[in-house]
Amino acid sequence: MFPRRKVPMSDGGSTGESRSTVDAALDKQLVANAYREMYHCLMDKDASGLEDLLDDPFEFVYRTGDSYPKYDFIENVVDGSQSCFHVNHEDLDVQLNGDEAHLRGKSLVDASMFGEDRNLWPLQMDIDLSREGDSWLMTKAYATTY
Repeated sequence: MFPRRKVPMSDGGSTGESRSTVDAALDKQLVANAYREMYHCLMDKDASGLEDLLDDPFEFVYRTGDSYPKYDFIENVVDGSQSCFHVNHEDLDVQLNGDEAHLRGKSLVDASMFGEDRNLWPLQMDIDLSREGDSWLMTKAYATTY
């Protein structure tokens, strides 16, 4: 999936960056990569890819307030109830707190959701993630428009 890699410091750490600063930057990049990969999986209707990105207690909360556990969410993607055709990421913010992360992504998404007409949605995703070994897994996602 997205393994944590050890980032070597330059000669004696002369850049002034501490190891934790380098690790935090890498973790933020891994979390952002997971967000982008989620959208690739949505567009490809890739159930196994989504299963790898989503923790077992994952919950997706749609903008209407309807809530879907992990496997219902994946089924909705695969059966076309949630169809994503194209995405353009506009803004991404990642906040880390130890082995937990919060990501807020704003993207223009060409999609059709739960019988609604296909449209270009300004979709904001607020996603909670947790580190599991070398990977960041999504535990909850809230979708709203902005």
